[in-house]
Amino acid sequence: MIRTHRTAPIHTNIAAIPLALVLFFASGFAALVYQVVWQRMLTLFSGTDLYSVTVTVASFMAGLGCGSLMGGYVADRLSNTKLMRLFAICELGIAAFAVFSKWLYYDLLYLHLNSLAKSSLILTPVLFISLLWPTFLMGMSLPLLSKALTRDVRTAPGIIGGLYGVNTLGAATGAFISGWLLGRLFGFEATIRIGAVINCLCALGAIMLAARLSPYGSTPGEMPSESFLKGGSETKNTPDTLKPSFPFPTWIFVYALSGFIALSLEILWFRLISIMAKTVSFTFATLLSLYLLGLAAGTFLAIWLVNKRINPTNAFFALQAGITIYAGLSISILTQLLGESAFLNSTWLYLGMDDTFNFAPSLFTVVNHIFSFRQFPEDMKGFAANLFFLYFGIPFFLIGPPTLMMGMSFPFLQKIVQNDRALIGRRVGWLQAANILGCTLGAIVTSWVFLRFLFSSGTLKTLVASGALFLLLGLRHQSINHRSKKIAVYGAALFLIFSLFYLTPDAPTLWAKLHGTMPEKIILGEDGTGLSVLKDDEEKGKRTVVYVDGVPHSYLPYGAGHTILGLLPALIHPEPTEVAVIGLGSGDTAYSIGCREETEEITCFEIIAPQLANLGVLDQRKNYPGLRSLLKDKRLKLKLTDGRAAIMREEKKFDIVEADALFPYSAYAGNLYSVEYFMLVKDHLKPGGLVVNWTPTPRIVRTFVKVFPHVLSFEGIAMLMGSDKPIEFDASLIDARLDKAFTRSYLSEIGIDVDALKRNLRTLNIKVFTPDFDRSRIHDVNTDLFPKDEYLLP
Repeated sequence: MIRTHRTAPIHTNIAAIPLALVLFFASGFAALVYQVVWQRMLTLFSGTDLYSVTVTVASFMAGLGCGSLMGGYVADRLSNTKLMRLFAICELGIAAFAVFSKWLYYDLLYLHLNSLAKSSLILTPVLFISLLWPTFLMGMSLPLLSKALTRDVRTAPGIIGGLYGVNTLGAATGAFISGWLLGRLFGFEATIRIGAVINCLCALGAIMLAARLSPYGSTPGEMPSESFLKGGSETKNTPDTLKPSFPFPTWIFVYALSGFIALSLEILWFRLISIMAKTVSFTFATLLSLYLLGLAAGTFLAIWLVNKRINPTNAFFALQAGITIYAGLSISILTQLLGESAFLNSTWLYLGMDDTFNFAPSLFTVVNHIFSFRQFPEDMKGFAANLFFLYFGIPFFLIGPPTLMMGMSFPFLQKIVQNDRALIGRRVGWLQAANILGCTLGAIVTSWVFLRFLFSSGTLKTLVASGALFLLLGLRHQSINHRSKKIAVYGAALFLIFSLFYLTPDAPTLWAKLHGTMPEKIILGEDGTGLSVLKDDEEKGKRTVVYVDGVPHSYLPYGAGHTILGLLPALIHPEPTEVAVIGLGSGDTAYSIGCREETEEITCFEIIAPQLANLGVLDQRKNYPGLRSLLKDKRLKLKLTDGRAAIMREEKKFDIVEADALFPYSAYAGNLYSVEYFMLVKDHLKPGGLVVNWTPTPRIVRTFVKVFPHVLSFEGIAMLMGSDKPIEFDASLIDARLDKAFTRSYLSEIGIDVDALKRNLRTLNIKVFTPDFDRSRIHDVNTDLFPKDEYLLP
């Protein structure tokens, strides 16, 4: 008889932990890959305006919170082998959703149900429901594994902290690689499939691990609900566990507040750093990965410290107070040094850079030398060093230490509250849910309230002041017997916090320094939608430079490149009654496109809400006749929303649709340079209408030509016009339109010599594409799900 042998079960969880950590690292990696891609897909459906983005983030977090609560409830009722199998089911469920997520988010919601996004009352539940399945399963994971792997409550801080740390480290890796490599090389759809494969491998590993675990677990007698609410200290304290200093519900509130401050600071840091780095598509992925990396590193450090002779309650409150103290101090120091320190002199010059045409090719060269592992040209080394310093050096200085402290707080908190194995799952689930709820509220309140009414500077001051609460709670835990000493300690702590409050730079000083100038030379406007700064540049003809989220976009007075981009389509179209412009900027394009008396309405879509108010302030300070006329023009209808999403939802059609010049490498710029975008605006034209775009790359030219049967390419000014009917460029007709009294007067107001303009227009180098052009040969184009130019793909 042949005797078969089975692999002996693992009777201790110690041997299972390394494999479980690897699996949870991979799970975190896939989760952030999905978050980056799904958020991008959903912006096509909902738009990239403040409300849509905030609701998307809040919906993602709400699903995680619900999953954490359910995971904690289930974890305390199942054996460890069943918990491991349930974790495998969660991973398979996430993978299954990922496989058809492109169909749901793009093919269904965007292409067929986009009308649902018209109403915020409908949009919010749609986003929440569409994200609930995967985020709920993601949220369940930590409580399930925490209970499955923790056999002795004394090991809970190390095991739970280790799981949290490796998952966060995986998330950091996933954010970086998806932003810099996967999305850039394979596109969004293929990137999702990679994530699904990773989840399937996690599920397979979990099933194999479950088969080797001995089935110890909870019994009904191990789950006293009264103990859960009171902190568990009355039933199962051991010599190596601590009685909580506050009831467990208090810790839920404290950790929710911690999440609120953490997410608010994250929004603030990302705005500061992305504006300094002149944000591109890689910025968000880079900063998110650095933020998560700090959390992971702090968690691992605290795991090593948590069993030392350190009071965990004191440590937790000291770390939480230290987060806000360092945040205020570091930004104050950086602002003070800019423009004053020789060490930051090159950074100061970079921040003040307003030569947009030199910035774009320089960035392209740097990024593609990085990916091809080539040495930088000698004249590019200084620019590359500045980019590296702004993308990694300054972010590490600002967010490295505080995120380290955030990560360290988690194991110490587990040390405080975990004193009963029967309650491990629920304690982890409730704390995670509370922290996620705090993060969600932080995202909403900071984006919609703080930044709008307090600006970034006031928001920072508010968050610094909130650190006083953690100091007060920590001091309350101290046994200070003498009243005079207690008053002195409390007073010193509050003095420290409020000193930082007043040292924090005001808004004009902060944003002037981060734009390489002084406060008296800027006009600023800020809210949750973004930052608008108008900067005096007296060295270059007394002009005003318009910065949007740190990137110089256009100039005043009018009469340069943007003027031509607006003028040409207005002069070529036979009767441009209703025109639309995506992007206000300086107002140059919107002004010049209105040069015809026949134009009755100029609809301008602008996503940065403070832009118009800033131009109004500039009009009061300086004499720019074109700007004054634009602001008084009753034909101008400004809509504060995402332009692409608004056109998709508009039932009306236009004679001209033009996207104001936008750098193709800017975040989300691919939404305005894709095949699908051009098809969308083509469908919203009146017969014979024109679509107009700046086309700074050959790939954008190919993408545009692939969609429109009739195209004029103005090669000297990098502009294309497309239509469903032949486009007539008749110089004599254009001359006649320029000679009309309204147009002559309109252009003379901004200093345009009409006769000189006529001569210049006759010298334009124009290339014509007709329906006979073989478009089947065009393959290398930008699409919604693979915006190659946005990711600087050669």
